[in-house]
Amino acid sequence: MRRHRGSQIDSNKGRLKLWETDMWNCTQTIENDQRGMIGPILATCFSPDNKNVMVGRMFGGADIYDVSTGTLQHRLKSWNSIALVAISPDNQLCALSTGVLNVELWNIKTGTRLQVIKHDVTDCTLSFSANDNYL
Repeated sequence: MRRHRGSQIDSNKGRLKLWETDMWNCTQTIENDQRGMIGPILATCFSPDNKNVMVGRMFGGADIYDVSTGTLQHRLKSWNSIALVAISPDNQLCALSTGVLNVELWNIKTGTRLQVIKHDVTDCTLSFSANDNYL
């Protein structure tokens, strides 16, 4: 049977719970103070290979956690609250957005910011195309 994962957010406490949806078992609870997560959570997304989950935080930046262990893999430091997050299909890049005026592109493996894209549109969603050619 194929397992699916879901996430539940208790945003006031910055708590992230990961669930396997076949039996709705909670497999991980990542606490705000347990693994260094800073502030309330505004957004989450799973990597296409389901090995990582990315969390956008209110007080700036995003964290990437290993789904099976809950271990912090990378802390992507930004000065902005992150309302939208996306991971590319090849698991190489991620995009973070405040929802307004800019999108930050990051290398997931190294945890380095590659580029900031400025624009004049309010973001409502953020995603990569299946072939990695578009954001």
